[in-house]
Amino acid sequence: YSSLSDPLATLNEISPGHGIHSSNSRQIRNALLRLHSSPSSSFPPPPKTLNRPLFVIYVDCSDDDLLATRINKRILEMVDRGLEKEVTDFYMRFVNEVNNGERGAVPNVGLFQAIGFKEFVPFLNGTSTFESCLETLNRTTLRYAKYQRKYFRNN
Repeated sequence: YSSLSDPLATLNEISPGHGIHSSNSRQIRNALLRLHSSPSSSFPPPPKTLNRPLFVIYVDCSDDDLLATRINKRILEMVDRGLEKEVTDFYMRFVNEVNNGERGAVPNVGLFQAIGFKEFVPFLNGTSTFESCLETLNRTTLRYAKYQRKYFRNN
């Protein structure tokens, strides 16, 4: 293999056509780790390009106060439609089916790490109030909306 001082060259040598972008150092590192732990594994070919044009429609809300108001209104609407019951039912199904009836740590994968669930884990474990978790959800959602806005402006 080529030197590990050039991880992309090493990955290209081990698994040509891996489909990982050269600027994504985290994916390159993870791919090398995966290949090192299982040398026989390989990556599927990169996806084919689209045969039709791709359009992205993005509506920018550049007023931070308006954005915060809209997010807060949306969260309150979710509460009115039964957010607390939905989150509690989902968590109890996890506790009963996966965690053998024991409350506690929630895995940090899949839906469990999604915005809108992970903020309520302290409430579900009895260490926080529902209202404080709503405040956390509001802050997390606003932070993510600002991240998305920055992403679209830069790309």
